[in-house]
Amino acid sequence: MNKNWKDRIRVSFSPDCYFAKNPSDEDRAFELLCMLRESGTGWNAAKAALSEHLRDNGCGEDHIGRQLAHAERYLKPWLLD
Repeated sequence: MNKNWKDRIRVSFSPDCYFAKNPSDEDRAFELLCMLRESGTGWNAAKAALSEHLRDNGCGEDHIGRQLAHAERYLKPWLLD
């Protein structure tokens, strides 16, 4: 994987900003997880980048909170911090 992990964030969300909503989003979320692990990036940095992506796409705080909780179940158990 030769891209930066931040490049995988956008494609881990559906167009309506739901994390790993469908099977292709799940596949890309798994690629994101692999890249996070390879780079030694922890959950806190990943969470900040996911939150930034959602804010940049005009999502409200409630939606951001729900999507971060969903992403946390996928990513945090496998990441540092």
